[in-house]
Amino acid sequence: MRDPIDLDGGRDDYLAGFDLVHSSVYSGTESVLPRLRTRRPLVSFDLSSEPEFRTPEYLDRVAPHCDVVLFSCAGLDESASFALLDEAVRRGAGLALGTRGTDGALTTDGRVHRTAPARVVAPDAEIVDTMGCGDAFMAGFLVSLYASGWRRDRRPDAAALQSALDAGADAAHDQCFVEGAFGHGRPTPAAASMW
Repeated sequence: MRDPIDLDGGRDDYLAGFDLVHSSVYSGTESVLPRLRTRRPLVSFDLSSEPEFRTPEYLDRVAPHCDVVLFSCAGLDESASFALLDEAVRRGAGLALGTRGTDGALTTDGRVHRTAPARVVAPDAEIVDTMGCGDAFMAGFLVSLYASGWRRDRRPDAAALQSALDAGADAAHDQCFVEGAFGHGRPTPAAASMW
């Protein structure tokens, strides 16, 4: 990304019409997060897996402007994963979610820690593609939390966090059976995209 997203020209108002806005370290949106956070939508942000996006300086730049952050915690054990998630919440994120592939996922709001195992694929099932499973997990998690009543002024309780983890695991499992990688997209009309 060469330039950050420009929220002028009505884009700010357009985004304000949504319930949640999601971005990532690859979108160049760090500089607009404070502005997004002043609007109605919840803000989620994918911090991926690279070490440069886990430094205190980077977390201080992003976490205070996010209602939820996501980390790929593949290769980290549960203790190290929760340490990372807790650090993001201490630095300002409302919630932190970590996905660990076949080792499951975990979440915290800084007070409550919850985990969920990965959904097991049936031995006779043929996995088509695992690309997008982390994104599917995040979508399932967020939709479940929002449906439970989660808002910026209403934190989810432990049961809602657990249900969201389970919904995320279901979504990631189902994504394994979908052509999700490159070359299988659908055309989008140019008018549908503001960017």
